[in-house]
Order: sequence, then structure tokens, then C-alpha cells
Amino acid sequence: MEIKDFLRCIKRNYLIRREFRHECKEYIKYNYNNPNQKSFNSYQAKIYRQIHVIEKALSLSNTRKGFGTARVQELFVMMDQYLALGFDTEEYVFQAAIEALNRYIEFQHSVDYDVTEIEKRAEKYHTFYKHNENVDAGAKEADYMSIKKAAGESFDKFVFSRHSVRQFDTSKKVAVEDIEKAVALAKKSPSACNRQASKVYVFENSEDNSYIGKYVKGNTGFEAEVDKYLVVTADRACFYNAMEINQEYIDGAIFGTVLTYALHFYGIASCILQNGQDYKATDALKERLGIPESERIVFFIAIGAYKENFKTAVSQRKKMEDVLIVRK
Repeated sequence: MEIKDFLRCIKRNYLIRREFRHECKEYIKYNYNNPNQKSFNSYQAKIYRQIHVIEKALSLSNTRKGFGTARVQELFVMMDQYLALGFDTEEYVFQAAIEALNRYIEFQHSVDYDVTEIEKRAEKYHTFYKHNENVDAGAKEADYMSIKKAAGESFDKFVFSRHSVRQFDTSKKVAVEDIEKAVALAKKSPSACNRQASKVYVFENSEDNSYIGKYVKGNTGFEAEVDKYLVVTADRACFYNAMEINQEYIDGAIFGTVLTYALHFYGIASCILQNGQDYKATDALKERLGIPESERIVFFIAIGAYKENFKTAVSQRKKMEDVLIVRK
């Protein structure tokens, strides 16, 4: 190696380490588990995540009687902190939290489970409740025929018809040929300099899918209904300097998002699941599944056949002005 190439290599490695250190410092400072992090956005994210934990359980085929009492107590703490910090109680997130509590209590009543203490604790929030028709929480009914119809209509109807599904028809299998059709559309995803770093792995045997099901987090309560797991990856070998250390996540997420809508288009129900394990567990999984070391697992997609009728989490979305910021 010539001296100039050696020096370039030293400089590149220094910049990569510098970027990682900076990213680590920023993440430690801003992640919402930092007790000093008291921004509205951090509490909004905390509460939305806690609402979704309740909603996921309500959208299962067999919701467990008495589920989630500890989670509800955690939500109470978050809501009390929200109030103590003086954030707006008419905001979507706080109103959606009240709706989620209402749906939780309604479900427990429907199965004759005593939640008297939770009801008493929830009463303090009733004075803030605005009955906003644009705010919802819990689970809602859906049907496959409506989804199939939306696929042939306008793009907006198609997008709004798609939800994360945690109830699958276990009497039917998803054909690899149908997954191929979805991947053919996902291949058209935008990609950095057309490097096409993304891949998707599908496993036809039940042993591998069972292994993945035990590895992933977020599938509790519906893992037995999942037909297959798709593993979406992006190859680090496609990127080259310190400014691209997170590019595999970006390329992989874009590809995976298009893939998810493509699956929906071809009548395949799905739920995206994050890769929430440490590197040792991830490396063991990759070795078992034959995924190269250079590839980053971006996320998993649990897939199966749609039931004719099923429930989905409401998953309340933010207001437009919280997402689209127009500068004049």
C-alpha cells in the first residue's frame, strides 16, 4: 500500500469513529429514557408507544383476560408527568391516552375482570376528555373484502386500508410466488446511487420460522398464527465513508416499506417487527439463517393470509401540523 493510500485509510477510519462517537453522544442526550429529557416530543413518543402496547393486545385473536395492568400503571405515570410539565391536554396524544384507557376498561368489563382500582385512578383524567371525533384508540374491526376492493381503487384509499395485522388465517399458507411478486415491486424502491443494498430472506420450513419467532420481539400473543417471517437486510459493503454509517438503515427501511405495501397489494397481511436484540444474539441468528456478516438486519416482517374479518390497532396518527412544517 502506498503512503498516500495508507493516509487516506487512516483519515477515513478516524472520521468513521468520530461520527460514531458523536452519534452516541447525541443519542445518550436525546433518547427519552434520559431523565433530563423532558421535551414534548419525548413524552408524546413515550405515551404513543404505551398506548400501542395496549392496542396490540386488544387486536389479538385471543386477548388475555386481565392483561396489561402493569402497562396501564406505567401509562398513568407518564400522563401524570405530562400534566406536571404543563403540556396541552387537548393534544391528540393525551386525548388518545384517555381513549386507550376507556377501551382497556371496556374490554376488562366485557370479560368480567375487576379493574376497580384502575377505574378510580383513571377518573382524574375525565375532566380533560374532549370527545374529539378525530381521536381514537384501542382496536377496530376490519374485513378482507374491503381491503381487496381498496387495492383496485385510488392510491389514498389503498394506503389507508393497510394496517399492521396480528390475526392471520392459519388454514392458509402464503405462496413464495406471491412474495416474489411483492419483491418485484419493492425492487423499484429508491436506493442511494442505485446501489440496491437491500435483500429479503424468506424461509419455507417451519423450524427456521419458529427460530425467528423466538428471536424477535413484539410478536407476543400472535406468534402461533404467523405463517412466515421475512428478514429485510441491507449490506454495509455497499457504503463507503463516515457520512454513510447509517445509510443501510435508510436504504433498507425504504425497501421494506415499499415491500410491506406490495404485500398488502397482493393480499398478504403483515406486521413489521424491529430487530431489538444485541449484536451477539443477532450474529447467532445470522449464522443460523445463513445471512452474511456484512449485512445489517433492518427489521422483520411477520406475514400470513388475511382473515375474512379481524381486528387491528387504531394507531392514532399525529395532526398534520405536527408532521408537515411549512416555512414561509
